[in-house]
Amino acid sequence: MKKIIAVGAVIAVMTAFTGCSDKKSSNDSSAKETTTTATTMTTEAETTTESTTTTEQTTTSEATTAAEEDTTEAKPAAENEEEYKKITVELMEAMTASEMLGSGCIIIDANQPLASDPTYYKVTDGEIDSYDFSDLDKIKSFLSDNFTGEFYKEHTYLIEGDEPFFTEADGVLYAKTGGRAYIYGWDEFDPEIISASDDEFTARADYELTGGVTQVDIHIVKIGDKWLVDSAERKELD
Repeated sequence: MKKIIAVGAVIAVMTAFTGCSDKKSSNDSSAKETTTTATTMTTEAETTTESTTTTEQTTTSEATTAAEEDTTEAKPAAENEEEYKKITVELMEAMTASEMLGSGCIIIDANQPLASDPTYYKVTDGEIDSYDFSDLDKIKSFLSDNFTGEFYKEHTYLIEGDEPFFTEADGVLYAKTGGRAYIYGWDEFDPEIISASDDEFTARADYELTGGVTQVDIHIVKIGDKWLVDSAERKELD
């Protein structure tokens, strides 16, 4: 009888242990699933937050860049207007000198023609306003220091071609007589800056010739550290 009771007790104890073992295993599995789910939700939340933050930063960066670009484009016309006017006046003076240079304003000696071509005469005074045009190199430097593009091409007749306006022989400058008509006679040196950026701008000025007023839009560009006249568009005003 005692043996039977002992065996029953052992069986009961084993059953109890088995039940605890199953319950613990079940709880562990559930806990793992809960932990995994929570971790996944946390990761997704972090990813969403990072994505939102990145989007906000990108949007802010793009807006800042656009604002900076707008400021850069608007800055020259507003802050550099007086500087651009000063540059324009200097180049307007050069434009005037270029016209005088090719309009017979150089002083020559009609009694000293060039031996190889008597249509040229010795230049005895190469000064125009504050410019020194006493030799061919000075004329070339003047053109390249002040003009470029179409405006430069318009004045290459002074030094280039089959019959340039100026030539040199034995270190002496010779010029043809006459020349083309004088164009620029500015009413006043007070140009208006009508458009501008960091490396180019357009100035507007007027002059009166033969009773009519001509409006000139001077396009000026920056090449290296120099500002040069690129073109001049003339328009007759009523």
